[in-house]
Amino acid sequence: MSMMDKMMDAMVGSMKPNEKQDMMLEMMPQMMKNIKSKDVFNLLMGTISDLMFSVHKSKLDFEKTVSAIEKAGKESDWYNPVITDHYKIEKELGYKDANKVTTISMCRPHSAHKILKIDENKKLAAMMPMQIAVYETADGQAHVAWMNIKLMGKMFGTEVAEIMGEADKNLQEVHKEIIEGEGGQNGHDG
Repeated sequence: MSMMDKMMDAMVGSMKPNEKQDMMLEMMPQMMKNIKSKDVFNLLMGTISDLMFSVHKSKLDFEKTVSAIEKAGKESDWYNPVITDHYKIEKELGYKDANKVTTISMCRPHSAHKILKIDENKKLAAMMPMQIAVYETADGQAHVAWMNIKLMGKMFGTEVAEIMGEADKNLQEVHKEIIEGEGGQNGHDG
């Protein structure tokens, strides 16, 4: 870290939140002159990607996470868990560096029924059943990810937002013994 960076960190660290905001607003025009459109695009795409998914570290290893999610789903009115073992498929296809990734498709039929009874919502069946991904990163940490259905629901009107918001709360509750923290590593709650 350069001396200038250290000085900026110290200065900004000692400021009150409203002072930081005022300073940023004053500096913004000069900063905008130096930003390239591709940098803005990349920042925007990264933010959208972070918002679209709810990602959580698992308290368990990869295999135990998959089993625990399947069991928790069956016990909590998530219907018909279907497991797709991408790792096994890749191994069968001869990949020596197969990815430890499994998807679990599950649905809450009562929620789906409420959404799909309205004709303009029937297209949402393309997102049903919901996919829950379990994957292992290079450091051996298992993660659980699903689409941010609370946020997605807001795109389709009040009734769908309420139903999908409830489903999101239920997902958090059902998986609380499996995942670390609340709201995921993205730090959002939709």
